[in-house]
Amino acid sequence: MHRGFLRFTETLGMDVFKKMEAILERHPGYRIVVTGHSLGAALASLAGIELRLRGFSPLVLTFATPKIFNSEMRQWVDELFETDAIEKESILKEEIQFRKGYFRVVHTGDYIPMVPPFYHAAGLEMFINKVGLPQYAEDIEYRGKNNRITLKDGFRDGMSGLVEDWLHVYEHRAYFIDVVGCSGL
Repeated sequence: MHRGFLRFTETLGMDVFKKMEAILERHPGYRIVVTGHSLGAALASLAGIELRLRGFSPLVLTFATPKIFNSEMRQWVDELFETDAIEKESILKEEIQFRKGYFRVVHTGDYIPMVPPFYHAAGLEMFINKVGLPQYAEDIEYRGKNNRITLKDGFRDGMSGLVEDWLHVYEHRAYFIDVVGCSGL
C-alpha cells in the first residue's frame, strides 16, 4: 500500500470502528455505505477494508480514488470484496447491484485516479464520460474490474490555458454536483 495513505489512516484511530460496531450491534439491520472523494476516497477504501476484516459487508463507493495498492494488495482487496463474483453476477443479471462490494467512480479528465504512478486501483469501475454537469445514467460506462484509465480517457488534447485547465480541476470536482467548497462562512 502507498505509505502516505497508510500513514494518514493511522491518525483515524480505531475508536471510530469500535463505535460503529456498537451501533451495528444495536441495529443489526443497518447497511454500511462507506464513501469519499479524492483523499477521502482513499480513506473510505481503507475504512471499508477494515470493516470487511471485522466481518461486515460494506458497500464502498468512492469518487476520484487515487491508486493506493501495489499489485498484490490490489488482488487481495478484490478477493476480500468478492469483486469477481459481484462482476459475474452483474453480467448475468445485466444490472449492477450496489448492496456490497467495492466500486469506484472515475470522471473523464480527472487525473487523480491515475496517480501515483506504479500503484493500482482495486474494485469495479464506473466511468463518467461527460465533462459538464449534469451527468445522466447514459453518461456512465461500467468498466468493471479490468479497467484501464489511459491518458486518452483522462486528458483533453492540448495543454494551453489556465493552470486549473491543465490540472483538470473542474473534472476533479464535478462528480454529479460541482464541489466548490463552503460559501458564506
